[in-house]
Amino acid sequence: MRNKKEKTKKKKQRSGKNLKISTRIMLTSLLGILIPIILIAAFSPLLIYFTGSYFNISSVTTNSYSTVNQIQWAQTLSSISSTLLSDEEDNQKVESLTEFISPIEKLGSSIYIEKDGKEFYSSKNAGNILEQAGKIVLFDKAENINYFGNNGLVIVNHAKSDKSTYLIVAVNKDYTVSDASTHYTAREFTNLLLGRTGIIALIIVAVFVLAIVIISLITSRTIVYPINRIAEGADEIARVSVISEYCLPYVKTGGYFAAYKSGKAAEELEEGKKAIAVLGGKVEKTEEFLLPDSDMERTILLIKKVKNTPKKYPRKAGTPAKEPIV
Repeated sequence: MRNKKEKTKKKKQRSGKNLKISTRIMLTSLLGILIPIILIAAFSPLLIYFTGSYFNISSVTTNSYSTVNQIQWAQTLSSISSTLLSDEEDNQKVESLTEFISPIEKLGSSIYIEKDGKEFYSSKNAGNILEQAGKIVLFDKAENINYFGNNGLVIVNHAKSDKSTYLIVAVNKDYTVSDASTHYTAREFTNLLLGRTGIIALIIVAVFVLAIVIISLITSRTIVYPINRIAEGADEIARVSVISEYCLPYVKTGGYFAAYKSGKAAEELEEGKKAIAVLGGKVEKTEEFLLPDSDMERTILLIKKVKNTPKKYPRKAGTPAKEPIV
């Protein structure tokens, strides 16, 4: 019973050490991924601020050119065309266009629309819009044009249904190519992080971190298990009763066997006295000491062989640990 209690106690102590190994492995893996994420999060606002113009990371307005802005204009003209070609009544179309085009007009752009050669919608005096467009670039109302220049913007587009043909003209005399971008403000960057894109990114990071944790746990298990088996085996072999059976049969009668033990070995010696006696030995001296420059205790058991060991010892490898002489 005492042996079993001792074994359980040792296993519990060993388990605590294994937990520490597992924790270290997991923390190392987590830090390996968290540190780059923290550094990216810390330096990304500065990166966006100082490289916004170069990489065209911008908040686009109708008054500045970028590839993104050009795509926005294409989408705007496409939406206007879709509204004009819908099955709504003309007055409903005008209401829809007014609501849709109003934000663009506030930014300095003007929209003029003809239906079958007659004015259908105009941000202001139709003559002024077409005259303004003509001053920016020469154009033919019958042809499509997309002009983005230093002196302004002119877009001419057409939409045609089975019943009607529409002319769409967009003009902005304050448009410029030289002012390429407007940097993100801190608020816009915060909105980006807290928006749908930011949430998706956070979910991806969370899944990635979770995967790292799972892999760490699996890895720690594969590392700790063999270490645990080796440690348990070492504990079993290191017991006085076991090492005595492996060593005393090969000691000459009258000779000595010195067993080196970690810590104080009084309890273990008490447990192994019978095995020493059966194997023909006798404990002649117990020397306890501290390792130099440390508080680690060590013990040397000096065992003298006083008679021959019975021929059945040592038993087959592994048996002394499984079935100790007690």
